[in-house]
Amino acid sequence: MGERFVCGYKTACKGAIRSLVPIAFERFDIVRFEAGIFSNNPASMRLLEKCGFTREAVHRMAITKNGVTLDEAVYVHFGGPDFRPSGR
Repeated sequence: MGERFVCGYKTACKGAIRSLVPIAFERFDIVRFEAGIFSNNPASMRLLEKCGFTREAVHRMAITKNGVTLDEAVYVHFGGPDFRPSGR
């Protein structure tokens, strides 16, 4: 969802995340929604936090992109009746 070719504008991504996450919890039998973010992308980390996600872990040297090995920050959101993205 966060790749530029999918979601080029952060306001569009914010709206997409806030719309899709509650639908995913409602329609599917899931208890957590997980997103992995490259360590060199703090803007995406902040965006997920604004949408109610919490950083759960950092996987060291987990992803190689364009010949560079990066850490991956793992963010999670647990669904339920209390789903309320922050910033609303």
